[in-house]
Parts: sequence; C-alpha cells; structure tokens
Amino acid sequence: MRFRESFSRLKGSKLGSIQRNYVHEAASRALSSEEPCELRHIRDRLHEVYQEHEAKEDGAVSSMEELCRFPLFEPKFSPADFFQKSWIIELPPENRTVTEATI
Repeated sequence: MRFRESFSRLKGSKLGSIQRNYVHEAASRALSSEEPCELRHIRDRLHEVYQEHEAKEDGAVSSMEELCRFPLFEPKFSPADFFQKSWIIELPPENRTVTEATI
C-alpha cells in the first residue's frame, strides 16, 4: 500500500480507483514473489494485471515504464550503504538526465 501511495504522488500520475487497485495488486504480487523485489518486477506484474483484466494501458503503466528507464532505481548498494549517503536527484523535463550528488 505504501508503494501504491508513493507511486500515486508522482508528478502526472494521478491514479483513479481502478488504477490504484491494479498498482496495489501488481506491487503485492511482486513483493511476495521476488527477493529482492525491484521496480522492474512491479512493472512486469503491472503489465500482467492489465492483461488479465483486459484493461487498456494508461498513465499508470506509462509512468512505471518511465521510472524503469532510469538506472537510478537499480539496487547497487546495500540498504546500509545507501542510507549512509545523501542523494540529490534532478530530472529535467527536456533531456531526462539523472544527476546524483553526495552531500
């Protein structure tokens, strides 16, 4: 549920009630079947959920696809190492480059 709420707060990702259910179902499936669970697993389960419900792909799916394009969301650090750093993430709308900085 926390993933779904965070996902729905993304700019341009206002989810309707059906979309919220689909995202929740996809996240639940991925979290219960993948170890470690990565964003791409949730994306894959989201595609499955949409196909099962014969739903047309929409903003929820395209937002998830866009997030998965960034290598930023790949786990390259252990949780302890990751949270020992401060991160600044800049996503300019024109060229979609990702900048990281340690403070």
